[in-house]
Amino acid sequence: MADGLSRRWYVVYTRANAEKRVFDRLQERHIEAYLPLLRQRRQWRDRKKWVDVPVFRNYVFVRIALQEYLYVLQVEGIVQFVCFGGKPASIRDEEIEAVRRLLGNEAERVEVVHGDLAEGDWVRVVAGPLKGLVGRYVMRKGCGRLLIYIEHISQGLAVEVPAGYVERLREEALLERRGLYPSGP
Repeated sequence: MADGLSRRWYVVYTRANAEKRVFDRLQERHIEAYLPLLRQRRQWRDRKKWVDVPVFRNYVFVRIALQEYLYVLQVEGIVQFVCFGGKPASIRDEEIEAVRRLLGNEAERVEVVHGDLAEGDWVRVVAGPLKGLVGRYVMRKGCGRLLIYIEHISQGLAVEVPAGYVERLREEALLERRGLYPSGP
């Protein structure tokens, strides 16, 4: 495998309901992978049971060097990489970490949000267990939600955050975060 310095997060698209099997196969091949899961209570005709379900259906994140692209595609159950402009779309480490923090914070209520999330202000959480997280803040049904949005798969996670726990990011901070604005003088 390639050195750790050139590794980035990418998204692979899986066959329907194959996320857990793909994740296991990636682990068997010693490929760093992340499959965000939510614990949900499911009702069957004869019983109720807690199950772990993928947060993003048909997607698994892999952290690889781009040279390992073909090696990953050989894993049974992977259909393709999610691409942007003909190249595999990379995901920033901060986005993966934000998803991990949201899902690891069991005290908060998390929901999956699909679609284009152009509305709302970019904010940073300044208090509480999610301090330091950056996302969009929107109002839904009277309660504030922080949205962590992964552009390349048009999905995000939403968690309730009190309005007093966030501060609006200035335009310069946003541009710098995206690498479009030089930091310093």
